[in-house]
Amino acid sequence: MANELPEYTGDLAYCQPCGWSDAFTEYVPAITGIAALSRVINPAGGSWPTVVFLKRTCERCGFQWAEAPLPPREDEDRRCDVYAMSGARCTEPPGHFSRVSPHRFPDRG
Repeated sequence: MANELPEYTGDLAYCQPCGWSDAFTEYVPAITGIAALSRVINPAGGSWPTVVFLKRTCERCGFQWAEAPLPPREDEDRRCDVYAMSGARCTEPPGHFSRVSPHRFPDRG
């Protein structure tokens, strides 16, 4: 697929422009809807992905690029990560939220 992100390189990051072998890593959450329009423009041209990604920044020259985060562990809880004020966790699968499908919390039984 043309818009797939490259795999996370971990401590083996390599900056294409300057060849430096160290980079900072910043987790960037996914965004949807109107918020996607205000995503910060990538200095290398174009805009950053609207899916979750890791923003890598070269420690020497400041060049930035996107990499895919590690895949979830098999035993990881696969529910939405939104919590209610009461602390209850949404019972829907990750990425479900839209105007049609709001967050759903368990009854306070």
